[in-house]
Amino acid sequence: MSSCVQCGRELPSFSIGSLKNVCPACQFEQQQQQAAQPQVQQKPTFIEQARAFPVTSTIVAINVVVYAICVAFGYLTGQGNLFDFSPRLLATLGANFGPYTLNGQWWRIFTCMWMHGGLIHIGSNMYCFWQFGRIAERVFGRNRYLAIYLITGLAASITSVAWHPMIVSIGASGAIFGVAGALFVPFYRKRLRLPPPVMHSMMRSIGLFIVINLIIGASLPFIDVSAHLGGLVSGFLLGSIFVEQAARGEESIALVVAFCTVLLVAGFMFTRRERLPFVQKQLQQLEQQNQTQGHQPK
Repeated sequence: MSSCVQCGRELPSFSIGSLKNVCPACQFEQQQQQAAQPQVQQKPTFIEQARAFPVTSTIVAINVVVYAICVAFGYLTGQGNLFDFSPRLLATLGANFGPYTLNGQWWRIFTCMWMHGGLIHIGSNMYCFWQFGRIAERVFGRNRYLAIYLITGLAASITSVAWHPMIVSIGASGAIFGVAGALFVPFYRKRLRLPPPVMHSMMRSIGLFIVINLIIGASLPFIDVSAHLGGLVSGFLLGSIFVEQAARGEESIALVVAFCTVLLVAGFMFTRRERLPFVQKQLQQLEQQNQTQGHQPK
């Protein structure tokens, strides 16, 4: 079992990330010392929070920069604006689209994770991600957290192109669902050293986020529910693996990342084999329809 980094006492339960290092006695002593020194509590600035959570801040920044690039191309080409981009523009810039993704441009399962369809899309996604991402970065640690985001985002993209390969798919929501799914595990299994009311409140918040957004996604045809489910399921699994690793005192994540990489490659290759014939057939039918319409008498 893990030991307190200050006094060496054996910790009574497992947790992960930076919350696991100090035993309750040392935490109480720290709290008493802080209470004895009157301090003016100030809300940390955005810059201070960005420095405290560098992975979350970097991911948000990349998404914003990519959105700005899409806006610039939208205005230059006349195919988009701040609030909406045409599917043609998104496909050109790297969206997940079966005829391209399954026909050699495999990198689209990664690039589509950083693209959004407009201001409302990126605003809502980044707001949710900022809320849960900072907690996940603290709980899992930076390396595990980054692995969760990237792996679940890729799993969501593969699920999306497997479910509906003829639809242009973009957005970070698959990875956000992955982070939420992974974060649910340590709270549900009570692996964090937090007061019970806080544990219950966080578990309820994460659960409500998952359920409500799945219901909304199922009721709106333009929301990619398959990507959400792919990210969520992979997040649950990855969170369970990391929690189990922490319980056994294992710190290395290299084996987990390598294993997940093999699974992602195998999943993509299987999807390509099974869905590419369907995509090719759909393209042939569209081409025949266009030719027929082009030869109709006026």
